[in-house]
Amino acid sequence: MRHVIFSLLFFATSAFSLAPGNVAPGFKLTGTDGASYDLKEALKTNQAAVVLFVATKCPYSNAYNERYNALAADLKKLGKKVAFFAINSNDTEPMDEVKKHAGEHKFSFPVLKDEKHAIADAYKAEKTPEAYLIGADGKIFYHGRIDDDTQGKKITRKDLWVALDEHLGGKKVAVAETKAFGCSIKRK
Repeated sequence: MRHVIFSLLFFATSAFSLAPGNVAPGFKLTGTDGASYDLKEALKTNQAAVVLFVATKCPYSNAYNERYNALAADLKKLGKKVAFFAINSNDTEPMDEVKKHAGEHKFSFPVLKDEKHAIADAYKAEKTPEAYLIGADGKIFYHGRIDDDTQGKKITRKDLWVALDEHLGGKKVAVAETKAFGCSIKRK
């Protein structure tokens, strides 16, 4: 009986252990533009990084396509030194499809392909969209949803933006974790 309880506790804590305060796993992935992107290198010249897990077929992820672009544009317009990466980890969405989707939506940020979902596994990401904000020190300071309205019509809290604004302003992030909602990352 003790062995069963220990096993359940171990599984429960290890399945959800990558949270704010943990060091984010590094990655080096190829983008739809053919270039290679390295999180650790990006953090050397930026104050933070936004890492979004996205999909081409998920209606929840697609409902955010314009908001992804708006967020990336707002960061540039405000002169914020923040790396912005979208990662597609779905085994059912090959690079050609990811590239076409990124082009159709005119994404202004790197869209990376995570073959065999290794990065999603390392982050313990489960949903699309799902956001991680990472400080220059490599630690996660926010994890969860982008905002509180999947359709974008009645947003009352822009969780991702608020967390980023607080962090860049030198404040402690008041709400460091929220529940991401969307489609599951498709793993074979």
